[in-house]
Amino acid sequence: LRDLGATCNGSPVTIGGSVSIEGGWNGTGEVTINGLTTWNIGAWIQGTGKIVANGGMHITGTGISRLTGMTIENAGVAIFDGGLLEGYDGSVIHNLPGATFEIRNDADMYDGHGGAPVRFENDGTFLKLTGAGEASNNFQFNNSGTVEVQSGQLVLNGGGTSTGDFLVGS
Repeated sequence: LRDLGATCNGSPVTIGGSVSIEGGWNGTGEVTINGLTTWNIGAWIQGTGKIVANGGMHITGTGISRLTGMTIENAGVAIFDGGLLEGYDGSVIHNLPGATFEIRNDADMYDGHGGAPVRFENDGTFLKLTGAGEASNNFQFNNSGTVEVQSGQLVLNGGGTSTGDFLVGS
């Protein structure tokens, strides 16, 4: 499914294949995507609903994408390899147990400070995988899983809590 601008409200919906978000996604409903969810930088996701990415995610491109109020749950492997992801109005990215969220190419996440704090909930594995520079995340970062830095630097400067592990390569 190629999405150039969609709205999902009401009853939960399951999409069996892959989805490419290229324009925008809006709504109050819950959408479960069993294939790969590709979020092209420049597209916005907003509303009070939830996207459950069972098939993992690829957040890619150059420029800025905005997440406003929505919750995204990653249940697979998510790769964030470019651009800037801005969050607003209490948005949440939740990396579920058993899932992996990889930051490549020094991509950044920024809380735009509009409304409630934006959160990254890590119950799986959060990797800074490639890129010799710095990847910055000023979302509130709550970790009960594993955070691993294999290359470059990871800056978590949005506060949060941790009962999980932090591993840093030599």
